[in-house]
Amino acid sequence: MAESIQSFTRQYTDIVESIQDNREPLINGDEAIKALRLILAIYESAKKGHPIKL
Repeated sequence: MAESIQSFTRQYTDIVESIQDNREPLINGDEAIKALRLILAIYESAKKGHPIKL
């Protein structure tokens, strides 16, 4: 549990620092959307019982 909290803390810290330093965050919006689509496809696959093409 503590490791998952640390990863969120690192991510939020990077976002704040990227704003302060006027740079792109390590995980940008495009990468976040890719991860979200993958997770949603995993849930849909589990619900429907077959692979979901991305």
